[in-house]
Amino acid sequence: FEVPEGSFPLMIKPTTEGYIPKTVDININSDSVIHLDTIIFFHKDFIGIYVNAGPDTTVSVNDTVFLHGIAVDSFGDITRLEWDIGNAGTFDTSSGDTVIIVSSTPSNAYECVLRVTDNEDNISLDTVKIKVLLDSPRPDIGSDTTISIGSEIILHGSVFQTYGTIIMYKWDYDGDDTWDDSSSSSDSAVYTYSVSGIYKAKLLVRDDDGNEAVAEKNIIVGTFVNGPIISQDETWTKNNSPYFINQNTFISENITVVIEPGVSIRFFDNTYLKVSGSIRA
Repeated sequence: FEVPEGSFPLMIKPTTEGYIPKTVDININSDSVIHLDTIIFFHKDFIGIYVNAGPDTTVSVNDTVFLHGIAVDSFGDITRLEWDIGNAGTFDTSSGDTVIIVSSTPSNAYECVLRVTDNEDNISLDTVKIKVLLDSPRPDIGSDTTISIGSEIILHGSVFQTYGTIIMYKWDYDGDDTWDDSSSSSDSAVYTYSVSGIYKAKLLVRDDDGNEAVAEKNIIVGTFVNGPIISQDETWTKNNSPYFINQNTFISENITVVIEPGVSIRFFDNTYLKVSGSIRA
């Protein structure tokens, strides 16, 4: 057939449901005859666009996630990339890369959908799944510790956390709910207990997402009995109480130990106090 000189789009539209039309450009010289002898195959599952929203990932609450989308069109040009954050049904135009801060969700997961459109309005979608964990820090400062009055103690904390980063350590040495020391990097502290008693030491940690947690233990401050043989008279006072017997101890004959009212005595495991002298309380 004869057509005027010029460039024209030619659409070939299959009649079979599920297959897409294809438009090609043709250039015609005046009074030319064109023969359409090209067979074009269409497949309903292939539209020429490859899109990849990135690998699924796991993060903690309030982490920053960098979304990087890739799209290639074998038969055209990509004209638009859009993200639907949280699979909410709303797409925002993007360059293919976007940054989001993942908050807690009821399902503990985000689905972010990347929609790609080419110059022929073909559309392809891909979804990246972001699993969100409430990854609070879990600090530990060990078991209860027994020390002598006036002794220096090194308090050391350890923290287990999969995804976060600890940015603050705070210590309360005596359990009065006042933070005595803090550091952005050190998980240890040194302190001297000059008065006997039982103190509840606490360590508070905070991560880069603002999650906080506290670990605590008892610091028992008192006097260790001079064993294994007490060979001179002694008076155990309330001010120096509690008294610790950390080994089998023997009060020699003719030796008197006076125990004032209010004194407490703590025996370590598998220890005893044997008296050949006398105890007066």
